Amino acid sequence: MKVIIKKQSVGRLLIGAAVLLILVTAIAKSDVDKQQAFLCDLTHSQGIPAEECPVHNSIFSWTVAGMFVIGFLVLAAGFYLSFPQGGQEEAKFKTVDTGKLDGIERKIYDTLLKSNGSVHQADLVRETGLSKVRVTRILDKMEFSGVLERRRRGMSNIVVLK
Repeated sequence: MKVIIKKQSVGRLLIGAAVLLILVTAIAKSDVDKQQAFLCDLTHSQGIPAEECPVHNSIFSWTVAGMFVIGFLVLAAGFYLSFPQGGQEEAKFKTVDTGKLDGIERKIYDTLLKSNGSVHQADLVRETGLSKVRVTRILDKMEFSGVLERRRRGMSNIVVLK
């Protein structure tokens, strides 16, 4: 049995883990800061110089800074995986007022949407049942309106939504 894990799911999991890591680190830092302040006051009240104070010689602040950096890096990776980038999982097309399209134009537009925004012109002729000339004229009109564009590929055209 093959398990398919989507990038968006992994991204959301990373975001959750990063938020949890940052939250736990912030709570731990707050608690340790209180303890260190108490220890520092106690040390200085006994006349011990700052160079010998265990709080001032601690590497805890660097450890906390590292944990925050790791947390924010994981958070950034989670956001990167959660939201699709240009040309990947989710195509974005120009908003079209479909009320201005007539019946056959709407059918061509819907066919392009179902095909992730691109289809061979010959496939449109086959799907609509119209002649090549009629489809060409409709595509000319839609291209002039800025709804789509045609790109030449060898001996045929690929129709692409803008």
